[in-house]
Amino acid sequence: MSSIKKKLILGSAWALSGRIFMVAFALALNGILARLLSPEDMGVYFISLTIVATVAAVAPLGMNQAVVRLVAESIAKQSFEEARGAVLLTIKTVLACSVMLSILFYAGIGEWLAVDVFKTLTIKSLLILIAIWIIARSLQDTIAECFRGFHAIGMATLFGGLLSSALSLFFCTIVWWLYEDISLPLMIGCIVAAIVGNVLLSTIFLYQRLPKNIQSKQLHARGVFHISLPLWGSGLLLMLMAQLDIWVLGIVSNETDVALYGAAVKLVMLVSMPLMIINAVVPPLIAELHAKGELTTLEKTLRMVATVAGIPAFGVLLIFMLWGDVFLGLVYGDYYKDAALLLAILCVGQFVAVFGGACGYTLSMTGHQKSLLIIMSVTTLITLVSIVPMANYFGVIGVAIMTSSWQVLLHMTALFITRKKVGVWTHIEWNLFAVAKSIRQAGKFKVENKY
Repeated sequence: MSSIKKKLILGSAWALSGRIFMVAFALALNGILARLLSPEDMGVYFISLTIVATVAAVAPLGMNQAVVRLVAESIAKQSFEEARGAVLLTIKTVLACSVMLSILFYAGIGEWLAVDVFKTLTIKSLLILIAIWIIARSLQDTIAECFRGFHAIGMATLFGGLLSSALSLFFCTIVWWLYEDISLPLMIGCIVAAIVGNVLLSTIFLYQRLPKNIQSKQLHARGVFHISLPLWGSGLLLMLMAQLDIWVLGIVSNETDVALYGAAVKLVMLVSMPLMIINAVVPPLIAELHAKGELTTLEKTLRMVATVAGIPAFGVLLIFMLWGDVFLGLVYGDYYKDAALLLAILCVGQFVAVFGGACGYTLSMTGHQKSLLIIMSVTTLITLVSIVPMANYFGVIGVAIMTSSWQVLLHMTALFITRKKVGVWTHIEWNLFAVAKSIRQAGKFKVENKY
């Protein structure tokens, strides 16, 4: 038995430290690759990375998100054979889908992308490596989410990219020391080997965590897809919206506007960073407390974590509103001080997202994934229809306004739908004394975590 408070603190610490180290490892790895490879090969490397990330997001069909809910709910109901069955079904499905997509990529799609889309023949020599990379990355992300369902946030962080990032850096450094003739296939081979090794090791640890001496409960794939496919659709729409503003600016504006906007977008992520850390921890708690019917505890917990995330987010928002040009100048150079207004506009949308708390996760972890998909679809459609005219009339400012408006519309709609469907609020608690009381009481609430 462990308290909610302990789970939140330890889980957040793991998520925060893992994110910091992964960023550090990625920067170090990119620095090494930039020194060993030509600019052309570095461009191919980044294209390959994008291809892998995109296909690996498609391959799981939402199973990597659904398994968090299925496992957490099964633990809450003491149905450990169902938890085991959910994990096995998820891994088998993701393996089959990723292998199928990798075969399609290797058999023709990859060559088409190389020749007709990206116009680089170098990718043709990497097809087999990229195909293996896709399978390994899909399994890595899925196994990490299986650990998250068991409330093992440390394992989810370690095997969700931290270990593979460290191994990639280690392998590439060793190759740098041992070989004089460094090629792009050799370096990508090191990265793929690191991810494959991570998958094999995480599989062993996940097997040890699965309940033993019981028969796995056979889950109906149709029922699981009923949960996973709406989550998959929502994830794809979210991926689309994450890129839409840059794409639109690239079409209707010039490179200068794209540079200014891109600088503001990267910096504004600091506003939502606290909530991103919290969201790495709360999904299994939401599923488990909802399965137990403890809605009062669920609402107190969600509003508490939203407030904890909101305090630093509001501080960053205030700093960027008042001294955004100063920070843009410090990070990117004096030229980018002109993006201060863009930064302020985007900050508003990001803070509203933090204000709403984990409303989207609450819908997806309590059986209302279709409602979330509808919200995502409607708000995305409204933005798609509006963003191009806004870009044509108001330029880069219009794109920033529409992007921020989409954040506001999405999260406020999800907040009220969560209240209607689930019966709980997830937004920031304005009464800080109530928050302090909730934090003290959180230590008294227990959540089952036998495995």
